[in-house]
Amino acid sequence: MIKDIAHIGITVANINEIIEELEILGMPCTSRAFHDEIGMDIAFCGKGESSIELGEKKSKVENSPISDKLGVHHIALKVEDIEKYYSMIKSSDKYSVQMEIKQGAHGRVFFFRINNWDEILFECVE
Repeated sequence: MIKDIAHIGITVANINEIIEELEILGMPCTSRAFHDEIGMDIAFCGKGESSIELGEKKSKVENSPISDKLGVHHIALKVEDIEKYYSMIKSSDKYSVQMEIKQGAHGRVFFFRINNWDEILFECVE
């Protein structure tokens, strides 16, 4: 099922500043792109299997899964079979699927929440 934690997603006010600070600490920016569909500038910083996904909201997009709240946005979990995991989550009354499977920055993804724990959003990454 879950193989590992893929990354921690953090929404920031100034992505350039945070990238610079993380690079000083030894966590280089490994990829960066603007994603029109969610109105976000997204960068991944880290080494090896560990990374932090930074996101700065640049434009308001209707039905975007990205909130205006700064700080930890989501915890991404690596899964082997995303369709199987999606079906399990969607059919359970313990979870709430936030979006269908779609292409993300590093593979196919979907988001969900654990019911009665709205503070944290989870992302499954294949």
